Amino acid sequence: MPLTSPYNFVPINRQVYYPSWGHLVSMDVPFEDGEDGFIEVTFKNVSPLFTRNGARQERDPKKKETLTSHIVEDNGKRRYFIPASTIKGMLRSTLEIMAFGKINESEHYSNRWFGYRDIAQETAESKEYINKVRQGRPGWLSKKGNQYFFTECDGELDKIPIETLEQDFPGHTNRDRTSIWEVNCSVRKDQYDNPVYPIYRKGKTEYQIVCSGAMGGKLHELLFPNRFKQPIELDEITIKAFKSVYEQTKDFNKFITALDRKQKVPVFYLFVDGMKFPVIGLSRMFRIPSKNSLTDMIRKEQDEQKDASLDLCETMFGRTSGNLSLKGRVQIGHAFALDQVDDKQLVPVEGILGQPKASYYPLYVKQNKNPYKTYDTGTALSGRKIYRVHKGATTTSLPQPPRGRNNMSNVFYALPAGTTFKLRINVHNLKKVEIGALLSALTIHETEGVFHNLGLAKSYGYGKLQIESVKLHMLRHSSDDYELAFEDAMDEFLSTSEGQETRWCDSKQLTMLVNILSEHEDKDVKLMTLKEYSFYKDTDNWAKLKEDNAPLFSFKYE
Repeated sequence: MPLTSPYNFVPINRQVYYPSWGHLVSMDVPFEDGEDGFIEVTFKNVSPLFTRNGARQERDPKKKETLTSHIVEDNGKRRYFIPASTIKGMLRSTLEIMAFGKINESEHYSNRWFGYRDIAQETAESKEYINKVRQGRPGWLSKKGNQYFFTECDGELDKIPIETLEQDFPGHTNRDRTSIWEVNCSVRKDQYDNPVYPIYRKGKTEYQIVCSGAMGGKLHELLFPNRFKQPIELDEITIKAFKSVYEQTKDFNKFITALDRKQKVPVFYLFVDGMKFPVIGLSRMFRIPSKNSLTDMIRKEQDEQKDASLDLCETMFGRTSGNLSLKGRVQIGHAFALDQVDDKQLVPVEGILGQPKASYYPLYVKQNKNPYKTYDTGTALSGRKIYRVHKGATTTSLPQPPRGRNNMSNVFYALPAGTTFKLRINVHNLKKVEIGALLSALTIHETEGVFHNLGLAKSYGYGKLQIESVKLHMLRHSSDDYELAFEDAMDEFLSTSEGQETRWCDSKQLTMLVNILSEHEDKDVKLMTLKEYSFYKDTDNWAKLKEDNAPLFSFKYE
């Protein structure tokens, strides 16, 4: 049974290429060898294409029906285009791979931790998890200004039978509620919909009732002792991990809102061996954050960033993050369709547009051999994710919602395959290497049989692009000269940074990029079924996806 996926990963480059002229970049002071001009690009979409940016809802908005990006001209006809921001993102992400760019938190990802919970009690890992969470101490999370505090309960946790709870609070049942918030509110809530945790006396001890969510066969809810120890001030990393683990939980934002309103929230507090910070959870069997965040995993593969230094993409396209802002010297226009497209030619597409999640560590964490690595045990991420290109104009069907759940489905109308677009890229004060880098990103260094992809539903084959012509205007050299200058710069960088004569064209980053952007059979890019996922999980066979079936390729300049 082959391991298939609509995406694959380009290995992360450890060393970053910082152009020697990066600190001299200016919009006002030209380089001695800087050039101004523009590049005219003609391309077509090989498969149907949809871009959301700039699109307006049409027809029935309840069905989420939209047309691809367009403007309405004076004659009432629609003129379709691909937004400049979409093309810029496509080119920049490609060049970041080709030119060994940075991976910045603010630019490329949001740092987060992924949580796990294992209560099956069938494995050693599950038993270890249960032993850990039983050590968690009950208490209350609160907020004062921008600072968070944990106040531990002074005493031991106890339980109240659900039958007793329902007798004391008639009409307030928690059996049919689906989230922790709903269960707490099912006991009592205030005028702002915040949970109220009633006082309950058991013998001589006073408690507060805390409900922790519905679960099949559950017989008890929790009693938090109504005595407290001194508050503990929590550091920023503890709160970030807590929020990132629970942010997808139903109604979690209501807990955050309650904290902002100076309400307290019941939590469990635990120190875990190997963790640099304490763990906070919302229920007794809470999710424990992974020991490594996304940033931790990336820094295992790519050296710490030099914030003041610019990589090649930043020198060309600009930068707005960090302590330095810089306007880009490459201005990309909208790519307008040259053909008039009638409404009847648009391709209707309907289905669920789910996104791959980085929490799925068997693919997102680099795997070497069994057992598979997790965000606790892994040494690095698999790399930069890129969607693989489908063969020809083929697309695969989007998943359909379960019967009666049509609100989960999206409907959009894509441009038909074969639409021709024209694009203009203005360049200002670019050096020869930079122009070559831009051209190489456009054409994947003049490589035959490779394609770009952009827009919505790339994983299902939509948005496949083929460059047809690239014309230079008001520039001094030919395309070949510019691209050779870029290739020479990359060869020199590799020879000095890697300490060996590694050709850029033979680098693992460029080789994998070209293979991913080459055509793949439909059977190789399909999403695996739950049965297939279970097979690989049960057999611990999570070898990294390979590109063995990709066609052989060769570069123009060999």
